Amino acid sequence: MKDKYLVPPKAVSVPLKFQREGLSYDQLSATEKECWDAIEWDEDGSVPKTVEPEALNRWLFNEDTVDKALEHLMTRGVKVADGDRLGKTIVFAKNHSHAQFIADRFDKNYPHYKGSFARVIDFQVEYAQSLIDDFSNPARSPHIAISVDMLDTGIDIPEVVNLVFFKMVPVEDEVLADGGTRDTAAARSLRARAGQEVLLHF
Repeated sequence: MKDKYLVPPKAVSVPLKFQREGLSYDQLSATEKECWDAIEWDEDGSVPKTVEPEALNRWLFNEDTVDKALEHLMTRGVKVADGDRLGKTIVFAKNHSHAQFIADRFDKNYPHYKGSFARVIDFQVEYAQSLIDDFSNPARSPHIAISVDMLDTGIDIPEVVNLVFFKMVPVEDEVLADGGTRDTAAARSLRARAGQEVLLHF
């Protein structure tokens, strides 16, 4: 950054209640309490009064949470093509199943982009390198890469202007926050106006 090869990121925390605070039985509605009581929590039949955020993040795939995160990205994320299209974006998911879940929710909510605009790119998908090559091209889809570990480091894509984390990370120290921030002539004017958007969903 000192030598102007990197552009500092701009972090935007997007607090999502369940992700950050967990769940408490006492705060649920009567209907939600019935659903809670009906869950087979463990073999002993004990029912917890709370679910901590970390436990929630491990097993809860909440459609509303992901939908809100994607909506925030599509409305608040840095745009390109005179503001007509979301700029290159990397979404960091917790695991492959979570990445696929995010991709499925995107296709559901944005059917006109279905199948190409947002793609899962990790070690479990076929032709991952081909997808990375396409993602590296500013004019080609996918424009959103949903990854678990494959795009963490060693990927040089200066056109990336949005990073989305679905987990708690210390942005000021995290190497991922530097990914895609290298300055280029093509990206310079855009980042001068907007910087790089780092959206934290937790």
